Amino acid sequence: MWWWFATRGKGLCLLLASVAPFAAQTSARAKPAPDPETDLQQYLTTIRAASTHRMELDELYSSAREALKEGSYPKAEQDFRELTRKEPARSRGIEGLAEVSIARGRPAEAIQIVETEHERQPRRLDLLYSLTRIAEKAGSPQIGADALRKALRNPPADSGAHADLLVRLSEIDEKFDDRPGAIAALKQAAAVRPFDPPTAIALARALEADGQHDEAFDVYRKILGTDPADFDALIACGAAAAPTDVIIATACVDLARQIHPDDLHALDMAANLRFRKGAYSEAAPLFRALSIRNPSNFAYHRALALIYDQGGDKDRALEEWIEALKLATTDLDRQQIRDIILRHTGGDPALAPIKR
Repeated sequence: MWWWFATRGKGLCLLLASVAPFAAQTSARAKPAPDPETDLQQYLTTIRAASTHRMELDELYSSAREALKEGSYPKAEQDFRELTRKEPARSRGIEGLAEVSIARGRPAEAIQIVETEHERQPRRLDLLYSLTRIAEKAGSPQIGADALRKALRNPPADSGAHADLLVRLSEIDEKFDDRPGAIAALKQAAAVRPFDPPTAIALARALEADGQHDEAFDVYRKILGTDPADFDALIACGAAAAPTDVIIATACVDLARQIHPDDLHALDMAANLRFRKGAYSEAAPLFRALSIRNPSNFAYHRALALIYDQGGDKDRALEEWIEALKLATTDLDRQQIRDIILRHTGGDPALAPIKR
């Protein structure tokens, strides 16, 4: 037997050794190489599925909001509960449930709903902000302020999140006439997040409202890079910042209007800047003032029409669309406004004086 292994066995080993690399190559060839096209398709499929899921959740949220608006509280509650179950990492479902309780006249229950969830997950800032909003709507803003102060004892490591908590606290304090508290919170926020225009401007405005004009102007000077008492410099600052930074531009123009409140150019800039950033309730009175001073300006009437439409005031919107139509100078504007007016009147041209 030993003789067989010494002769034949040696040949068998050599045979196996020669076959092994071939087997390994065959195995390697059997495993398909990555296909970029397949990978791309799988990625796109995943993205589409995620997008569809988000759309379904948004539709569910819209359904719940509509039911709440119409007073269908059981339907709203059911939808908000389902939303909470399907997206546990977001707070809008919980906040919606609390709003249903407020609508039913149960403010304490509303606060308890969000407070319980916040206590269960104390590091989630979205739940903390939800608590401050619900506490305010429920008529107990101090509960939200206390929750913010508690969170600030052990603030987030991220300086932006830390500053945001302080700014939110300042908003609550300001709204409920604790201006010293608001200023103190904003000063802390400015220290935590220096050179942040919204925070610095909010601080300057609070200081101004408190009568601390010199300190307010110092803050303005640093953040705007111009003299807050120089009208022309402020208008130039607003014009330069407007294309890229609406917050800085608005601060410059508002300071300019304090110097010359009746200046038409400054008023125009202030109205359009607020319109651009979606502050429609602030823009509306400015555009009304402009349309009174310059009633033949097409843009002012169109802006008012858009603002009233956005706010659901269809009658006033229709009035402004009709005025805009009278002043329109291009066929495209006239056609678009005619279509809008027809939608407002249910497609009946007899209900609105439309000139064709």
